[in-house]
Amino acid sequence: MELKGKTAFITGGASGIGLAVAHALAGAGLRVAIADIDGARLDQVAGEFPGEVEPVVLDVRDRAMWQAARERVEGRFGPVSVLMNNAGIINDSGDAIEKRGLVDQSPESWDMMIGINLTGVYNGIHTFGPAMRDRGEGHIVNTSSTQGVISARGVASYCAGKFGVVALSECLRDELAGNGVGVSVLCPGVVATRLSVSSRMVAGQEPRALIHYGIEADTVAAMVLEAIRANRLYIFTHGEYAKPVAERHARVMAGFDGVPVSSFFDPSRPLPGTPEFFAAKAALEQGG
Repeated sequence: MELKGKTAFITGGASGIGLAVAHALAGAGLRVAIADIDGARLDQVAGEFPGEVEPVVLDVRDRAMWQAARERVEGRFGPVSVLMNNAGIINDSGDAIEKRGLVDQSPESWDMMIGINLTGVYNGIHTFGPAMRDRGEGHIVNTSSTQGVISARGVASYCAGKFGVVALSECLRDELAGNGVGVSVLCPGVVATRLSVSSRMVAGQEPRALIHYGIEADTVAAMVLEAIRANRLYIFTHGEYAKPVAERHARVMAGFDGVPVSSFFDPSRPLPGTPEFFAAKAALEQGG
C-alpha cells in the first residue's frame, strides 16, 4: 500500500510509542490523527508536527467517542487507511504491581484493565475496519507487549489483555488477508517513554512514576513503519526475549508428550480449530 497522502489514526498518540509512530508516519507523508485521553497533552504535542495533524480526545472504552472521532477525522482528512490501536494501561494504581495478585484484584480493576487493553483494540477495529475491508486497502497495528507472549507474576490482567491482543491480531490477519488489509501486532519490551498519559492515565487519576530507560521510542516507530510497508505480522523490539518465548513454547509442546492422536483424526482433512479448517469451511459455505 502506498502510504503517502493517506490518513492514519493512532490511539495513545500523545506520548511514547504512539507519538513516535505519529511522527514517523507524518514523515512518510501521511495525515495523522493522534487520539489520547489527555487533552492538555494532545494540545501540547500537536504543535510539534510540521504537517497536518488532528488531535482527538478519546477514551478507548467509549464507543460513542470512537464514532465521533471517526466522523471528525474523516470529515477533515478522508478515510483512515492506517489504524494503530496503541492505547494501554500497565497498572490501575500507584501500588507496585508485583504486590497485587489476581485473587485480590477487584472486578472494577479487572474491567478497566481489559476494557482499555483489549476491548479498546476491538473498538478501534470495529470503528475503522469495515470501511478498510470494503475499500480493499488499509493496515491495522495493534500494540501488545512482551507480556503478550510470555506471562509474568503479578500482572495477570495485563497479560490476559495483551495475550488477547496477539490472538485477536492473528485472527484478524487471517480474516482480512483476502481483502487487501494488513495486520501487525507490536510486542515491545521496555521502551524509554513518558508512560504517564495514554498508557497509564485514567480519567480522575494522577500518573505514577515515569519510565526513563529502555530503547528509544523512535527506534520502535521505525520498526512499525517498516512492518506496515512489508505487511509483517509480528513486530518484536528486543531480541533478548527470544529465549524466554522459546522456553514457554517448549513447555507448551511438552504438554503434548505422550498424548495420543485422537481416533477421529483424518490427516487428509484440515485439523479442526486451525486456520486451514476455517478457510476450508468458508470455501464450502461460499460454494454452497
